[in-house]
This record gives sequence, C-alpha cells and structure tokens, in this order.
Amino acid sequence: RRPVSRGNLLLSVVDETGPWELKLQIPDRDAGAMLKSFELSSSLPVTFVVATQPDRSYAATLHSVATAARIDERKQAVIDTTASVQRIHDPQSTTDVFDPFDVRIGADVTARVYCGERSLLRSWFSDVFDFVNRNILFYVR
Repeated sequence: RRPVSRGNLLLSVVDETGPWELKLQIPDRDAGAMLKSFELSSSLPVTFVVATQPDRSYAATLHSVATAARIDERKQAVIDTTASVQRIHDPQSTTDVFDPFDVRIGADVTARVYCGERSLLRSWFSDVFDFVNRNILFYVR
C-alpha cells in the first residue's frame, strides 16, 4: 500500500544455499594499502561483523576489486569489491563459524581487510600522513 517510484528495489532473487558473498564499498581515500596488497596477492583475508549480530565475527576472502572508483549515494568515491564468505572454520582463526540461517540477506556489514603489516605510527596517524602528502609535499616535489 505504498506508491512505487522509479529506481525502488522491489525484488531480489537469491539462492540461499549457494556460496555467500559480501559486496563491499571501500572508500577511495582508504583504498591505497588494499590495492597494493591485492596486486601482490589476488586474495586478501577479511573479517566482518553483521549489523544484526555485533557480537560475532566471521571470515571471508577478498577476491575481486573494481578497476575504477565510482560515486555512491552519499556522494563519496568508493571502490566496489567482492569477498567470498568462508563457511569452514579454521582452528587457528578467532572468527565464528558462518551459519547462513542466522543471517539476513542484505544485512549491513562492517568489514576489515587485512593488507599486511605497517608501523603502529603509520596506522594511528594515517590521516595526518595523507594530509601532509596531499597538501604540502605534493607542491614541493
């Protein structure tokens, strides 16, 4: 009993028994380390949390990265990526076993892509380093 406008999502066809994937949007300003790591290894480990289950984390593997950034609905540049959800538990992992019947299709997730190691200082102050590189060193080089 609601009017439908052009562009409204009306239906999604999903095979619940098939392999599950995450459709991730990485902000363009944060994608540098991920892109460098993806060039070296075509699959990166991902840990994600589903919005409806914030106390459980699951494992996935990033296997696809778009070749160009796009502008999303919030008017920010993002890079689309795809990760395959792992349904087999690794004994060395701290993540939970993914059960597709516990998760709603289309739920929001928060994901962390592991891109390798870097210094603690660089991790904590990455925004400061990026600002200096973009706004000061760019004009000096």
